[in-house]
This record gives sequence, structure tokens and C-alpha cells, in this order.
Amino acid sequence: MSVGMSIALLIGFWGLHEFSFDSFHSNADRIYRICRQGYINNESTIIGSDFSPVGVLAKQKFPQIEDFCRVIPMEREPLKIRDTKAYEDNICVVDANFFSFFSFKLENGNPETCVDAPDKIVIDRRTADKYFPNEDPVGQTIEVYGREFHVSAVMNNMPENSHLRFNILVPLSAIQWLRDSSWGNNDNFMTYLLLNEGADPELLAGKITGMTYENEPIYEKLKITHFLQPLTEIHFSPGFRFDRAITSDQRVVFMFISLAILILLIACFNFINMFISTSFLRAKSIGVKKLNGSSRASLLFSSYLETGLYILISTLIAIIMVGIMLPYFNQMLGYNLHFNFRDYRIYLYAAALIFSTIIISGTFPVVYMLRFNPEAIIRNRFKGSGVTLLQRVLVISQFVASIMLISSAGLIKKQIRYVENMDLGFNKEQILYVYPRNLAGNYMSVRDELLRNPNVVDVTAKNCLPSEWQNGGNVALAGNVSVEKIMEICLIQANYPDMMEIPLAEGRNPFLLGQVNTTDCLINQQAAESLDLKDPVGMQLLVGGSNYTIAGVLKDANTKSLHLKVDPQVFVAMNEVHSYYSIMIKANGQYESVIRNLSRIWDQYNPDAPFEYFFLNDAYDQLYKSEKTASNIISVGMVFSLCLAFMGLYAISHYATERRVKEIGVRKVNGARVFEVLVLLNRDFIRWILIAVAVATPVTWFILYKWLENFAYKTALSGWIFVVSGLLALGIAILTVSWQSWRAATRNPVQALRYE
Repeated sequence: MSVGMSIALLIGFWGLHEFSFDSFHSNADRIYRICRQGYINNESTIIGSDFSPVGVLAKQKFPQIEDFCRVIPMEREPLKIRDTKAYEDNICVVDANFFSFFSFKLENGNPETCVDAPDKIVIDRRTADKYFPNEDPVGQTIEVYGREFHVSAVMNNMPENSHLRFNILVPLSAIQWLRDSSWGNNDNFMTYLLLNEGADPELLAGKITGMTYENEPIYEKLKITHFLQPLTEIHFSPGFRFDRAITSDQRVVFMFISLAILILLIACFNFINMFISTSFLRAKSIGVKKLNGSSRASLLFSSYLETGLYILISTLIAIIMVGIMLPYFNQMLGYNLHFNFRDYRIYLYAAALIFSTIIISGTFPVVYMLRFNPEAIIRNRFKGSGVTLLQRVLVISQFVASIMLISSAGLIKKQIRYVENMDLGFNKEQILYVYPRNLAGNYMSVRDELLRNPNVVDVTAKNCLPSEWQNGGNVALAGNVSVEKIMEICLIQANYPDMMEIPLAEGRNPFLLGQVNTTDCLINQQAAESLDLKDPVGMQLLVGGSNYTIAGVLKDANTKSLHLKVDPQVFVAMNEVHSYYSIMIKANGQYESVIRNLSRIWDQYNPDAPFEYFFLNDAYDQLYKSEKTASNIISVGMVFSLCLAFMGLYAISHYATERRVKEIGVRKVNGARVFEVLVLLNRDFIRWILIAVAVATPVTWFILYKWLENFAYKTALSGWIFVVSGLLALGIAILTVSWQSWRAATRNPVQALRYE
């Protein structure tokens, strides 16, 4: 019971945390995010950002909007504080009204003016302690984005239940290229609207769509529409593309909560089974109470009191176990969950959990006990009955839950292995990458110097990592502009396809001729299919207003998450390498030599920025982090549920065997062999497990089928997973029961019959 309660408490508290995201904002019920919906590769795609002017014009045109605020999450950026050089990931650029629009708290500083000038910057307490320990950070200087800022305020660390997560805030007025953004050139602005009371978000979204059609006609041509997403729903929107919000899959949360409920129910079923199995030990006490006039109500109260005592003791033990398990739980989920004991919902949840557990665990035993005949009890004629229908149902239910967890863990691990081992159409192994900073302007020199190292196979560059989508645009046939598609526009160095081992399906690679300003391009097979091109080589494309000739077609490569189909891609020559592009270095496995060489080159060109490098494999591992987390948690839950289920099975098999000791003695005296006695005692338990397999298989198959629909590329839902799950449960059950049966079958029958 303590194990079941601890898991229910831990996952329950985590569930409360998940469902509380962004509810701390004072106007949370009236804040919405402007989102877009359109089609990429004939699939509906939703995006949580838009161009900069959308919020400005919407506020001017529509009186339903009380205020708006824009937030632009930025990439990893180096900063300098005195003599300290470091990188920071969580930097946001925001409008001046950020702290009056949202309810994030400041430790000091004025929320109305702390980001209203281009030389101001706001940091959180974590950053203040990191860079300004034991001193007041307000007024201190931070150098970032090539200019100096003065700390104007220190804010509290971001709440763990916020979809926005940042450590440093920079005013929008300070970043010129963002401040000057217009229609068509930067759509990374997350724009939030504060609506007036009673405003209709659906009606307003339609008006915003019409407004954008007037200012960005391509939206109408591509049938892009807008919708307003409530602030408190953003966290549970993992299907958004190119989104920087902290999101979670609501189905995964419900899956974990269901897991906790299953384990707690198994614990309750064990309690009930053990209570009933030992009922003959307390039968005389109940018989005396009934003969002395105790009412059913008083017996019920007595049972609930006893059960409640067990549950309360279990809860105290569970709280200690939660404290021990919490760090491992946080590590497994990548969380920093802690209990806020000032949150009244924790106490309500704990009280509801204790009450429901007492009701579940206390009702069935007392109803069973109240059926006893008090006279038979007093005369020692009551010895307890055999295994009841209720007990059979409880054991079957336990194993249904266990088999479901075994099957789920097996299928999730199978899908992860499928994803990891699938032929992606390119080679991501043994590749390091850096964001070049000042290396960018000296790319060819840096490349030549790296290639002198015999452990470097090749070096190339792309406008972003292969796993990312940095630049999208409308593409059409030059002779048929009425049919346009949104495609990924990839700027690459000439050797990119060769280094990544993406083969040509037809045509040639025009970039190898060394013509930087070539008007030739490459496309992938999906782009050709999207434009319905049977013989694409030589065709003219209109890409973002420029004409290109298709020189070759690359085979499709799954460079993005396998949750998605291959995107249509157009590859054009990279005129120059910019500081925010990716330089990729393919090694032969001798990384130490390559990294030393790269570090030396970095220090030569980037003396003001710390050297850092990454592995491309790690970027792809992050794409399936949630699946791996789910697999780990379900595996842990499977172990707990199996342990609890077989503890209960051990107890009930012991009870069932003890009730048949004399029967076994008579059978042995009459010539029964040990094997025959084992079959007799195990038969019912095997039948129960087979029923559990029959019930669990179709339910689990349906759940896992729905889960696999999240992937564009998925493994087969093999029947052997359910066979193995059933055999594993059956095998452990037989071992558990057979130990009891063997002891009973090999006992001397004289001991059982000596008093008959």
C-alpha cells in the first residue's frame, strides 16, 4: 500500500503541476496567442508565431483587443560580464509592456519601465547569483548582441509551470534587425493579445486572417488562416511546428496518471485479497460483536477505522518514499519539480486520495465479513471459504494492468529502436558542428585548415542543422504560379549532399562547379512530387520571387523527426556563411585530435567567445526525448506493478493452498502423485492469467495503435509483443504459485490428517 500511495502521490502532484501551467497570470482567462494554420507537404501545420506587424495592426484595427505583447525567443548567444565570457540559452526579446501584460514578478525594479529603453536588460535571480554573487546586480553592465546593457531589474526565477522559460530579457527596441522586421522577412514573433471581457476569440481570429490577406497576399493564395490559442492551453500543444514554448503531450500526462491509478488499485486489490484471505483469523471477533448486538453500521465503522489506520500509516511511509524518489523522478523527466506546501491543492489531492483509498480498501472486506453466521463462527465451524469470485476478479484485474504495462513498454522500446535504426537516407554519424560566429567570414580558410588534419573527412556548412527548419518560402513552377507550395529553402555549401551521403536520384549537383551565384538548384523527391513533376530536371522554379533551374533531384532524406513526413526541400547555393549558420565537421572517429584543432582555430578567430562544439547525433536524440522518457517511466511502473501483483498472487495462493491441505492429504493417501497435485492447485491460477491476457490484449492493442499514429514512420504493431507479455506474466505467476503448490504437494499427508 505504501508503494502504491507513493507513486499515486508523486505522479498526482506532477499532474497538478502540469495542469497548472500559466494559470498564475492575473488575466490568464483573457490572454490568447495568435497562431497560424496552413499546409506543408499536404499536411495541416499549426505555428505559434507570425510576422512582427500582426499584433501592431490588430491592436489598431480591432477594439476587442485591450493590449498586445510580442516575445521572440533567441538562439544561444555569448555574453561578456567583466572578465567572464559565457553562453546563455534562455534569452528573450520582448515589448516594453511585458511585465504589465504578464504577471511575472520582479524582486526589484519598476515593471512599467524596466525594458522601455534600448540600453536596459532584466535578469533573473539565478543569473544574478551566477554572475554577480554577493552584490547588487542593478546597474551592472552586460555585453551581448554586440552592445552594452545595464541591468535595470532582477526578476524572480521563472515559475516551473510557465510555457515561457527565460533567464534574460532584452527590449525589442535594442535589436535593430528585429525592430525593423516587416511582412515577409521574420515570422518568429510570438504575439499575445489581451482581449476585452466578452470578446469572441473565434470572430476576432477571422478578422485577423482578413487583415493579413490585405497586407500579405501570399497568405490568401496559400490558404493560411489564423486562430487564437488560450494562454492556459499552450503547454498542451506539442503538435505546433517551430515552437519555442515549453510543451507537453496531454496524452502522456493522462497515461502516467492512469499508470499511477493502476498501481494504486493493484495495491488496494492486494489489501482486499489479504484481508479476505485472513478473514477466518478475525471471524470470532466479528461473531462475538454480532451476537452482542453490534449493528452493521458499527461494524462498518470499525472496518473503516482499521483500514484508515493502515492507509494513514502507509501514507506517512509514502511521503518519505516520495522524498527519496523525487530527485530520480526529476532526472528521468528533465524537471525541477518541488512541492509547494503553500499550495492548497496538494492537501486537497492528498485528502481525496486517502479518502478514496479507504473507501475502496475498506468496503469490500467488511461486506464480505458481514455475511458470516455468528453461531457458526462461535462454534469454530467457520474456517473461511475458498477463493471468492471477488478475489478472482481482483487477481485478474491486477494481471490485466500488468500485461498492459508490459506490452506498452515493449512496443515503445520497439518504436524507439525502429527510429534509431531506420535508414534515414543520410548519414549523421561522427559529425561535430559549431555555430561559427567570427569563423563565418573566414569559412574557406577555416575549412582548408581543418582538412589538413588527417582525422577530418570533410567540412561543410548549411543555414541551419539538418534537423531544423530555418527558412521556408513559397515555391511554384515558373510557368504556373497559380499553384504554390510552402517548402524548406536550404542554403548549402557545394559538398553538403556528398558529406551527408544524400544520393542524387537524377540530374547533377550544380554547385560543385564552384559558381556561387548560380541560378541552378537542387530539389528533393518530395518537392518534385508536391509540384507533380514527372521529369523535373531542367524545369524552372520560382523560389521567393527568384527564378531557378532544377539541375538535379536528391533522394528523400528523413532529416527531421520521424513524427513528420519528409518535407519538400529546395537547395540553393550559399553565397556566404553567416554567424548563425552551422559548420559541420565529419571525423573518422578520432575526435580528440579534431576537437583540439578546432579549438585552436576557434581561439584564433573568436577570442571573445568560449569555444563549444556539439555532436549531430545528440541533436537527433532530443527529437525523441519524450518517447524515451515515457518508455523509462512505463518500465519502472511495469516493475512496480508486477512486484505488487505477484505479492498479491503469492498471498492468495498461500491462502488457497492452506484451505485445501486436508484435501491434498486425502488425495495423496489415495495414490495421487506430486505432479497431479501441482496441476490441481495451479489450474485455476493459470486460467485466471489466461483470462487476463484475453482482456488486456485488445485494449492495449487499441491504445498502442492510437499512440503509433503520432509517427509518420512507425514500426509494426506485432502480435509477438502481446504473446511475450502474456507468457512473461504466466511464467512468473506459475513460478509464484508453484512454490506454494510444491510445498503443499510434498508435505507428509499424516500431518494434515492426524486429527481426523
